[in-house]
Amino acid sequence: MPIFDDFERTYMGPAENAEGQFHYLNRSARPQWATVRAVMESWFAEYPLDHQRDLLGRIRDDDTQHNGAYFELLLYTMFSRLGFTITVHPSVPGGKGNPDFLLESAKMPPFYLEAKVVTGESEQSVRDRHFWEEIQDFINRKRSSNFFVSVHLVSSPSTQPPLKKIRAAMLDYIDSADREEVEESIASEGRNRIEKWFDIKGWRFIVSLLPKSSNNLDDRLVEVSFQGLFPVTDIQDIQSAIEDKAGSYGDISTPYIIATNMLSYGAGSSDFISALFGKYEEYPARGDGTLPGLGPRSPDSALRWRGSPRNTRVSAVIGFRHALPWHIPDLYVCPNPWAQYPLPPLPRLPRLELIDDRFVPVAGDPLKEILGLPPNWPEE
Repeated sequence: MPIFDDFERTYMGPAENAEGQFHYLNRSARPQWATVRAVMESWFAEYPLDHQRDLLGRIRDDDTQHNGAYFELLLYTMFSRLGFTITVHPSVPGGKGNPDFLLESAKMPPFYLEAKVVTGESEQSVRDRHFWEEIQDFINRKRSSNFFVSVHLVSSPSTQPPLKKIRAAMLDYIDSADREEVEESIASEGRNRIEKWFDIKGWRFIVSLLPKSSNNLDDRLVEVSFQGLFPVTDIQDIQSAIEDKAGSYGDISTPYIIATNMLSYGAGSSDFISALFGKYEEYPARGDGTLPGLGPRSPDSALRWRGSPRNTRVSAVIGFRHALPWHIPDLYVCPNPWAQYPLPPLPRLPRLELIDDRFVPVAGDPLKEILGLPPNWPEE
């Protein structure tokens, strides 16, 4: 039961903006993506047969499902390499539901593991971004020897975007623009481009035209520099994810870990710590690589409320940053100081320890090394 289709691949170009990750990985003939496919197939072959079909369906789905399924596959492989015996979707004695994994080892107590992908985006933000990625791809398919095009989204209502009307308005504007008139307007206004505002059923955006230079009057694809209003709330999203999963399975009478995959490009270790223990209004510069401790942090967080512990069922949280099929990330295990069921340090994994007034990173092995991948993977 392979993940990817078996056919001769010839496409060497980049992914389209609105193209799903699996779809592009499945069709690209670039050597590095062949390497990624081979690794994913080898991992998937080790996944329990009884659960392969469900995982396969989600891996081949849209990005939301794909990212969640891939993260589960990565976690299963990582902990297998660390020597754990893993049960997929186990039952919880005395609890409810089925966590993603139960991990067992002779060297430490058994514990449950739940995977959660966090993007920092609301549902509407994701929808709007996908829509404008389609617009970007649509414009990129048009050829022009006269202009480069940029699009800036100003505001978007909660209604369904009128795709056909927006496409038609943008194409009419680009096709009807006269190069000489545009250049005259630019010269008179002292700018390097002209722009036009559009308001189509509440969707407000600006389309700018930049004349191509005299030595660049070919008929290649119009280039799009795209900007939009897609707010990212990394700390809140990480916090909400942990809170959502903390009590999902009732009274778990054994350690319980939540692994988060932070996919927002702006999310980092400080956001991870802020989500768990509260936001530190000013992060003082520390030359030793440590982060501030529990001091003057905001009162609302996943593991504390007004200075008191909360969600003590959670023994630790693992933070991954950009765990994607082509990117093996750094990670940190952050123990919960007030856990009802504490967990000993996980073998070989880096962690953040609370020591006095700061969180101190404790080094572990690189994840690529744990997974048996070369340092420059997937380029080699």
